[in-house]
Amino acid sequence: METNNIQKVFRFSNAKFLDMIRLMLLNIEIDKEAMIDYGVSQADILHFKELESQFAMLVQHPTIDIDAADASKDKMKLYKVVLNKTLDISRRVLLRYGRRSAEYKSLEFANIYHLREDEFITRVRMIHELVSEKLSDYSSVGITAAMLEDFASQIQALESARINLINSVETRKAHKLQIIAKGNELYAAFRRFAIIGKAIYAQGQPKDYYRYVIYPTKHSAKKKLLNDDTNDIPIDAK
Repeated sequence: METNNIQKVFRFSNAKFLDMIRLMLLNIEIDKEAMIDYGVSQADILHFKELESQFAMLVQHPTIDIDAADASKDKMKLYKVVLNKTLDISRRVLLRYGRRSAEYKSLEFANIYHLREDEFITRVRMIHELVSEKLSDYSSVGITAAMLEDFASQIQALESARINLINSVETRKAHKLQIIAKGNELYAAFRRFAIIGKAIYAQGQPKDYYRYVIYPTKHSAKKKLLNDDTNDIPIDAK
């Protein structure tokens, strides 16, 4: 099923929706015999319970947002490390050759702060490569093979952290789409039981009818009969 453009069809929060579902399950249990008379089977009820369980597991997943947040922190920490090492090399080359020198200009330090992440990684890899090729020339300003080896290691760690963040964000996005899709599926079943419940009590007590009203208003209790869906119309999520 295509879910990239899926939208939530109920307006309350997921936590409130779960509370409403669990209350509906209690109402169904109370009115089970009457529900059966309206074509509800035990399989329908079990399926509804299974949908509730699946939705609850998705909503209550504890690590999806945490993983993405941690990945973002790791990437930013490594970005600062690589940036500081790059600036250190920049200062050393500047002191040795001057700002207008071909050596300094060839390393393209000038706009290092304004690059996108992928551009930044490409640039620092280039700086590492050029300085490594002329290490003997730069050794006089304290740049060593060990320093460049550590520089390369941190660049690789940054690239890995960036990829990990991209994957974490995609996982979080896919998880949220799963929640929406499962929530909409659950809402369809929920709405069916609500309509049947109102039909059962269309001629009964308003308080019983009201138990099955999804979007209550001060005029909603027992306002219409079986074909009354005016207080159950789903709206697009904001």
